[in-house]
Amino acid sequence: LVNEADQISVSRQIRNYEVITAQLTEDKAVFEEMAYPMATAADAIIALVPGGAAKIASFNLLADNQVTLVLEDMSITEIDKTIKDFRDQEYVTHAQLIRVESEGVEAGSLAEVWITLDEAVLRGEAAQ
Repeated sequence: LVNEADQISVSRQIRNYEVITAQLTEDKAVFEEMAYPMATAADAIIALVPGGAAKIASFNLLADNQVTLVLEDMSITEIDKTIKDFRDQEYVTHAQLIRVESEGVEAGSLAEVWITLDEAVLRGEAAQ
């Protein structure tokens, strides 16, 4: 009887593991379907900044597909062009200058920019 009880216990554990594994496999597929290549999007955003990552003091992605960038040591002209370049991207729905700290038009300035990403476009690019 004890031997059979041990076998039943092992059998139940195996069944539980099978159920958990099936659930995890299903969840993995859902997460993969929902995911988009954030690393690719981040690289594309960084590539639009004159001077690249060296000019980005902060890069934050919020849950609602909004990116907050703090750009440093850029001229007002470079900041303006960069925001226009962001707006021209298919995967960007909105780009907005939030604040700028400037020493002059051509001097190094610090700027905070918000960018809203189009998740559907990013997922479409991921599927390609």
